[in-house]
Amino acid sequence: MVPNDVLVVGQHGPDCFRFMSQVSAVCVRLVPPGTTVHVTNAGLYPQGFYKVTHQFVSSSVTTTVMWIRGLNIVLALVVFGLAFLVSGRRTRAALALTLGLAMCTPIGLFFIPSTNPTAWSTIGIGSLWVFVVAYMDADVAWRRWTAAGGGFLAWLIAVMARADAPVYAALTVLAAAAIGTERGRLITTKLIMPGALVALSIGAFFAGSGGSVASKGVAPTAAGATQGAPDFILQQIAYNTAHPLHLLLSNIPGLWEYERKLFYTGPLGWGDTPMSEQGFIIPVVLLVIMVTAILRYRGWHRTAYVCLFLAALVIPLAVLQQSHLSVHSGYVQPRYLYPLMLGLLGLGLSAHIGSGRFDRIARNRWVLVLTWAVISGFASLALHIELRRYVSGIDVSDLNLDSHREWWWVDWPLSPMGVWVIGTVAMAVSVGLLLRIALVNARSVEPVLDAYDHSRESSAA
Repeated sequence: MVPNDVLVVGQHGPDCFRFMSQVSAVCVRLVPPGTTVHVTNAGLYPQGFYKVTHQFVSSSVTTTVMWIRGLNIVLALVVFGLAFLVSGRRTRAALALTLGLAMCTPIGLFFIPSTNPTAWSTIGIGSLWVFVVAYMDADVAWRRWTAAGGGFLAWLIAVMARADAPVYAALTVLAAAAIGTERGRLITTKLIMPGALVALSIGAFFAGSGGSVASKGVAPTAAGATQGAPDFILQQIAYNTAHPLHLLLSNIPGLWEYERKLFYTGPLGWGDTPMSEQGFIIPVVLLVIMVTAILRYRGWHRTAYVCLFLAALVIPLAVLQQSHLSVHSGYVQPRYLYPLMLGLLGLGLSAHIGSGRFDRIARNRWVLVLTWAVISGFASLALHIELRRYVSGIDVSDLNLDSHREWWWVDWPLSPMGVWVIGTVAMAVSVGLLLRIALVNARSVEPVLDAYDHSRESSAA
């Protein structure tokens, strides 16, 4: 619940610029005090995220949004900073690369500081695998207890935000615990923390709306919102209900669309702000990293990683099938899978740290410079497109964001161009720092035959 004068609607309804990327945010106006606003509450989200962020709501829209964004940024810095502190060198290098390659993407930069629950789910699941591996690796008490505390914090943040987080948490914990266990040295007491997290995840799943989503899907017919659903969606649901095999076979090739849109090319906002298609090479590289990690792992490490990989394929297919929707319907968005993919990528990168091939790449200065330039460049381009979309609409192609300005924050000291320049510099510095952290830590990991032979990994800070 928020004050009436914070709620906003468009001149033609609450979605005056949704799905219309040529329309700026100027169409939004304040709701007069006392106005009744009808909203849809299907009960598909946990209440924790909203109860916490509600504490920052004031009568000023700008102040409210900035406080919530600031909260999420601080939360991300604290959680990932703690993950860096407790992790060993291999895991720390993999985490730095995951943050640099996957979280400094348009979707990561958009959602982590956003007012959307996906922010907390991304922070929680995106760091959970690190805490579990660090807990299994820990050789001193303070590191083990800190990793356990960080793991429970990351889990809590995630499950307070989204109904699918318990599923992602359980899968990530199981895979990370198996991969973090040294071959031939399974210590029962080390299973306490991951076992507790899995048990809590199962309880949270059935206590929340996750069970309902699993049984009914996320289609408008399941959420009770058929009145506002487009006719073509209702027709698609009716057709797919009668032809389930056709739906499954048509959705399998569409999984590549999810992976492509997750990393650099996917639309932002309401799915109505297209990103540059020139970044397609980055999803390809990340997919190769994850697939080849299967070859790097051995024994139960490989089994655990393959199971997590298959889960990332099966979950969206199952939800689409249960919802009677296609990949292109827009109801099951790629961002829903983003938190799980971060864990999959992080564990995949862990398999490559210490290999001879990775060492050769890491020592090639031009490869590092090119990687930094590509990631920073596409992040800057994505920020420019996103700002332009709301300032004037993407039908304006001027590089200067201050030109043709139709909307901007009231009394905000920085102009759109100022925000873009500062954001571009900040992202370039952040990506460079993350790559540097990854390089320094990766060089301290001895080359090994088994991708995860802990006995030859230094866990020193």
